Amino acid sequence: MIHRGTVGAMERVVAALLERYQGRLPLWLAPVQVCVMPIGSAHDRAAHNLVNDLLAAGLRPRLETQGSLGSRIHASRQRRDCLIAVLGQAEIDAHQVQVTDIAAGFNGPVARDRFIHTLQRSHCNRVATLNWAVHR
Repeated sequence: MIHRGTVGAMERVVAALLERYQGRLPLWLAPVQVCVMPIGSAHDRAAHNLVNDLLAAGLRPRLETQGSLGSRIHASRQRRDCLIAVLGQAEIDAHQVQVTDIAAGFNGPVARDRFIHTLQRSHCNRVATLNWAVHR
């Protein structure tokens, strides 16, 4: 419980939201909506293209390329990023993105275009939890 006696109205609202969502804000409210990670340096171009497409769709992605994949995933989970998108050669060849959505309990491949469309629609409609079952 966050003591709210010494803070203003805006701080109380933010504290209530953080408490309600256990620090993992919904997609529409999260400062970083998608953390994009290429598996290796050979996949950087595809990751940059995905980030550019997400930016063009009005979303807030972050590109993580430094360090091992495991350390990048750990850092993203520590920051409580909304979604983690991993790109490797298999995903690039299949035009897919490996998505991890901890809030929804989803981990699996999603078609790249469907991924962008789903995030954009969920962001505009302020969906609290994404339903990935319809995208498999």
